[in-house]
Amino acid sequence: MKFIVGLGNPGKEYVSTRHNLGNLLVQGLGRDLGLVFKRESAIYSFTAHGAAGSRKIALALPYTYMNLSGLAVKALISKYGRDGGELLVVCDDLDLDFGTVRLKQGGSSGGHKGVESIIQSLGGNDFCRLRMGIGRPPAGCDAAGYVLDKFTPFEKSALAGILGTAEECCKNWLMEGAGKAMNRFNAGSQDNSKNRKGVKQDE
Repeated sequence: MKFIVGLGNPGKEYVSTRHNLGNLLVQGLGRDLGLVFKRESAIYSFTAHGAAGSRKIALALPYTYMNLSGLAVKALISKYGRDGGELLVVCDDLDLDFGTVRLKQGGSSGGHKGVESIIQSLGGNDFCRLRMGIGRPPAGCDAAGYVLDKFTPFEKSALAGILGTAEECCKNWLMEGAGKAMNRFNAGSQDNSKNRKGVKQDE
């Protein structure tokens, strides 16, 4: 089975905030695939199930707070990944310019509380991440407050294109696997970075 998890915080007050960008992407992916999310209390998430080719897939939107995301992901994989599985975590990233999207396998949390929680809960970091850039906060602005702020009008106007590219990357990951997805999307990162809609290769 393949799992895609969109990170965010629960509650209406967080719906349109930068920190919920991963959650927003996976909601849209579910709609585009014609899947319906249902609450699963045992795994602390809203989940949607379907197929990509011959592989079963599960999309998940944890309703834990960000720093407890690992609780939901571990429960999800324990229930549905008994015969093995591949995991893609979608999240926001302060260290990437707004609109930059980067697909990578493994690595550290980069200071992201949700990713760190998942690494600790799973006991390892060998899973894929689709990191969506939100940029650094302006001088004098607290990072914790910045990620929980709403998108600016400019950011809102650009979101559709950014989410569209990121969603295509997720679909390619589902159908072709991590290596081919990174080769396909990261190859065009230099050109696409000009309009901030591409998937930028990891340094």
